[in-house]
Amino acid sequence: MKRNKSFLLLGVLLTLALSAGEVGFALAAPDPFVGAWESIDGDGSYQRLNIGGSGNHYNVFYEDTGATLCGLDPETGEPLYAAQARGAGTVNGNVLEALGLPIYCMAQPMYYVGFDADFYFSYDSSNDTLTDNGGIVWTRVASANPFVGAWESIDGDGSYQRLNIGGSGNHYTVFYEDTAASICGLDPETNEPLYAAQLRGDGTSSGNVLEALGLPLYCMAQPIFYVGFDVDLYFSYDSGSDTLDDGGIIWTRVGN
Repeated sequence: MKRNKSFLLLGVLLTLALSAGEVGFALAAPDPFVGAWESIDGDGSYQRLNIGGSGNHYNVFYEDTGATLCGLDPETGEPLYAAQARGAGTVNGNVLEALGLPIYCMAQPMYYVGFDADFYFSYDSSNDTLTDNGGIVWTRVASANPFVGAWESIDGDGSYQRLNIGGSGNHYTVFYEDTAASICGLDPETNEPLYAAQLRGDGTSSGNVLEALGLPLYCMAQPIFYVGFDVDLYFSYDSGSDTLDDGGIIWTRVGN
């Protein structure tokens, strides 16, 4: 993993000219950065990237599934853990940048590696690919899998939630965040939640249901801390509305 490092592009630009007044307008194409991406790192490990958002504010989730900086098996020499980063990004021209994203190793418990990383992704419209600042080319995940992508919802207490699902076949990587989790503590003056809560783990699907079981729940304080229990997540997909239901909370796809 570099320290500073399909859904098919559905862009359609419709320009309608009204001959009488010679008036035209265009419907904006879907954002080319949004979606699920994959690549092979320079050391041969598989990498996943999920980008969600709208306008010029993006949510970026990155995973190197075999990160050497997270330790090697003493017998096989293979990486022991994945490394993950999540944060906000902005776009300047054809480049999306996500700066200062803390890197975590997915051991149990997960831990901060001690430095942050800057990510830059240049979009090539002719090939529908991204190239990162390490020279790695990312291809859009070409999958009709309805679960894969970036999702958002409002929790029962009014907080904003993010969900990124990547993967192929019947193996998924799931990243969930409640941006204001009361379980992580409340401000004594305002009574507002102090920190976000996050879950990361693997999932499988059966029919229209994706389940990710036994995901450890962390509060994103400094330092982050484990709340003391794991969580089971279930998401039912509704093809009619292209939404997920986690038992009452409805998730909509980001970037539609």
